[in-house]
Amino acid sequence: MSHLDGSIKLFAPEYDLRTIKSKRTNTRNQYFVKGEAQRLTLDVMREAGKPLNNLEITAQLLERKGIEATEAITARIQKNVFAVIHRLEARHIVREIDNGAGVMKWEIV
Repeated sequence: MSHLDGSIKLFAPEYDLRTIKSKRTNTRNQYFVKGEAQRLTLDVMREAGKPLNNLEITAQLLERKGIEATEAITARIQKNVFAVIHRLEARHIVREIDNGAGVMKWEIV
């Protein structure tokens, strides 16, 4: 690390090294391997044959994976499902359905 600091100081002696932020690392979800949450989410939505909300999808994923549905785990998986749904929506694979009750429901396009 000191070599990197020295290199920066060599090219920009006035640069304040304390302003460099550390690189953020993502922690992987321990319940799903890469891509599994998306595949399972799409499977659940396909098999349901009707629009589902985030909590319904989460409950199905917990059941399929055999994960105990504690409040903390459910919240964590639900957050993951929400991210998956929004990535799928951006790719025009799913769309939001307005059911008039204020709850977002999703269906496969």
